[in-house]
Amino acid sequence: MLDNPQKVAIDFLAQTQKTDEKAFTRISEAKSRGRVVSEWRIADKPETYMVVVSRPYWLSFYAEEESKIAWVVIAAYKACGD
Repeated sequence: MLDNPQKVAIDFLAQTQKTDEKAFTRISEAKSRGRVVSEWRIADKPETYMVVVSRPYWLSFYAEEESKIAWVVIAAYKACGD
């Protein structure tokens, strides 16, 4: 969980949507320092999900290494439609 923001996002979606992690196919991912925005689609469904994960900036002052700060979900969105 410390070095894979995509895994954090997939785990979050699998738990909240009560589905298998393998049901998600990656659409796109945008990265910036300390934040990753991913869009996902469940196979054979029209819904699109967007999950934003981040490394809390304020923790960097207390961590020995910035890479040891865990990724956390800070926002999640569901877009319905075709």
